[in-house]
Amino acid sequence: MNTIKEKYETWWDHVRPAGASEVQFCEMRRAFYSGAAAMLGIMDSISTDDVSEAAGIEILEGLHEETRDFFKRVGTDEEGA
Repeated sequence: MNTIKEKYETWWDHVRPAGASEVQFCEMRRAFYSGAAAMLGIMDSISTDDVSEAAGIEILEGLHEETRDFFKRVGTDEEGA
């Protein structure tokens, strides 16, 4: 499972609401691929000589923290924050 398509399909199989429309499927796929593109952009930006290894690690740790915080809020009143 090494493609974005495979990751999306596995994810969608787990979160798909009953009766999801084709429009919802397309919009979710767009959002998923946009997130993947954003992460690739960040990874590209930290792989340059302008960013030290320590700074790159700090950025990646920040991304991990951001996603953990997001998933803690999913389904709560704070989800949109």
